[in-house]
Amino acid sequence: LSGLRFQGRHVFLEFLRPLVRESEGKIFLMVDPEPVHGGHRVQEWLPALGAHGTVLFTALCPEHHPEEYFHQEILAHATRQRRPRNTTDLKQAVRSYLHQLQQWPEKLSHFFWPPQVQDAGI
Repeated sequence: LSGLRFQGRHVFLEFLRPLVRESEGKIFLMVDPEPVHGGHRVQEWLPALGAHGTVLFTALCPEHHPEEYFHQEILAHATRQRRPRNTTDLKQAVRSYLHQLQQWPEKLSHFFWPPQVQDAGI
């Protein structure tokens, strides 16, 4: 699974910049305590989101994190057709599945339904 992880804080920031720049609406960025999310450069940059919001999760209760359910969904379905042979294949499979999920907002809302997530007060 190391191919799914950001390889450094700079890569996480490279991911965030176009996301914020191209968004037309409000973004709620859900960040778990992965080391790449906690660097001082990332923490300094997050307030620059302005009208956007940041939700920081604790490491102790991953079952309360909706992005954990999202991650499980991607692992279960993005590579179901064919096992990726390299990082490029994995990226293509994940992007393809994410594009499908974009067209299915009610599916995305299901990640917030588990009682543990609702108890977290998100």
